[in-house]
Amino acid sequence: MHRNRELSVPLRPIIKASRLKFDPPKGWTNDPKEMLVEERYKNADSEGYELLQELELKTATPIMSHTRQNGATLHIFESSRKYYLWNVIEESASRFVNTSFEEILNTMTQDVGRVRRLQLENCV
Repeated sequence: MHRNRELSVPLRPIIKASRLKFDPPKGWTNDPKEMLVEERYKNADSEGYELLQELELKTATPIMSHTRQNGATLHIFESSRKYYLWNVIEESASRFVNTSFEEILNTMTQDVGRVRRLQLENCV
């Protein structure tokens, strides 16, 4: 990940299990094993863990990601009632602006490619 700034005391993000009950859009999963939660978020050397530290997020809840067949490269996670879109390949993360999870899910259910049409603010 990008290392634009040094943190004085590295945060140890807490990864929470999602309690949301929903059917993910086609090509996406909410199964923690298929989302690679252990590998991508919980390991201190992982991209997700480093991303959460860089964003200075204390907690994160992985909600869904592309399926492994689709590369598991896009992830949506929540932190402090804000939703983020993380692109593993591009090493980028964006925050959905004034968008509820229901709006994100409805948009994706209509057309998965439309998720990027929602208002996003670049984080890294």
